[in-house]
Amino acid sequence: MTDTPAFASLSLREGLLRALEEVGYTHPTPVQHAVLPHILEGRDVLVQSRTGSGKTAAFAIPLIERAVRVEGGVQVLALCPTRELALQVATEFERLGRHMGIKVAAIYGGASMPAQVKALEDGAQVVVGTPGRVLDHLRRGTLKPVNLRAFVLDEGDEMLSMGFAEELNAIIEQLPKNRQGVILSATMPDSIQRIAQRHLKNPEFVALSSDSIAPSELTHIAYFSAAGPRVADLARVFEIEQPEAAIVFCNTKAETEQVARGLKEIGLKAEYLNGDLAQGDRERVLDGLREERVKFLIATDVAARGIDVPTITHVINYGMPMKAEDYVHRIGRTGRAGRSGLAVTLVERRDIGMLRRIERFTTQPIAIAPVWLWLQALHTTENASESIADDADPASAEKQKRDENPVKQDTKRRRAQRTEDTSNKDGLVMFFRAESILSWSEFVRVNRTGDDEDNQDYTQVADDMEMLHLAHRKPGETLAARIKFDLDLPS
Repeated sequence: MTDTPAFASLSLREGLLRALEEVGYTHPTPVQHAVLPHILEGRDVLVQSRTGSGKTAAFAIPLIERAVRVEGGVQVLALCPTRELALQVATEFERLGRHMGIKVAAIYGGASMPAQVKALEDGAQVVVGTPGRVLDHLRRGTLKPVNLRAFVLDEGDEMLSMGFAEELNAIIEQLPKNRQGVILSATMPDSIQRIAQRHLKNPEFVALSSDSIAPSELTHIAYFSAAGPRVADLARVFEIEQPEAAIVFCNTKAETEQVARGLKEIGLKAEYLNGDLAQGDRERVLDGLREERVKFLIATDVAARGIDVPTITHVINYGMPMKAEDYVHRIGRTGRAGRSGLAVTLVERRDIGMLRRIERFTTQPIAIAPVWLWLQALHTTENASESIADDADPASAEKQKRDENPVKQDTKRRRAQRTEDTSNKDGLVMFFRAESILSWSEFVRVNRTGDDEDNQDYTQVADDMEMLHLAHRKPGETLAARIKFDLDLPS
């Protein structure tokens, strides 16, 4: 049950109401309900709202109603940080303006300049583009803003963080002085407030996410992972969480290619997306994600801006974001328009400080994954890897002879029993009760096998997991109590 009036009850033109009905928009989202009246009145607006809250339609609907007419050339200019977001916004204008005689031109780098010039010459009333290419068209004289009635900065904080401040100021300075201005941003840093003070006239400030800038429908969780390449750990997360589709964020272009290649090698439908891909390849990858031929998209921050695919249930931070603001923009790819989603972060001990900063910035708790989940996946993966390695090892016959040693056999039998005992949560709880394990050092002690390599692996897991739990325990809480809490053990 919604508290907002239906679009059909608003005084909108018939063609716009018809398009809204066709795309399934019956009631405004909270941000649309808050923003529409101000834009319809012709006021400048500064909007802070979460990513995925329906911001695009919040400005597209009233601008189509108020600012766009069939004659008059370019009347609305929307600026976006990336070509993917520009295409998404352009598509929204096209869908909502389909019965209004509205033409939309998307102009961005990496695409044909002559084709964009033709779209402008053919009378596009709405132009959506990236700052660099829009400024290029303005300087060439192919984009003529003399009749412009409104401009929009979408994802303003992201454009400024990407270094577009100079381009944005240069573009807005060339627009008519009596135009309307709308700036939308997930966060509200000082840089956004400065550009609003410079280019907006007595703006109405609409804040729908000042209490929590992360999508409210998201669950946040962190999994411990070793430093360096960790595709195997990523595969364990997939095994535990079972995403329908996921975007995996990496910090470098090279890393996106390495991770995608590693996932493909184990049979997963993965593709990478980074700034080095040609536009045709980028569109092929995104089409594959939308059509569910690609299940895992491995992307950099910039490349993934503007992606809105309903099937994305998980966002996974393979690399820790450099800034808390980056975390907000990443996780906005899921949990959109009221849908639920999961944000997963792979962390190592050096990431604990950033994890805490993200929690403070988003005002959302990030839970450390229950220990039993990770150990279950760890056991499963280890056993599978050992089996594969044994089958492929040419010296397996010699290894089998060594394994016939009675002591070795007994050790393997006990370890197999422990693996069976910890194959589910209840089993692990019983295992910890039986062994009276209250610390990770004791976990290492009872798992000793006589194999130095095994002991080293368990010790590393113990040390790092203990570090994470020490960082996340409550004031005065003992490590033993924290572990018992995670395992649902009685006090």
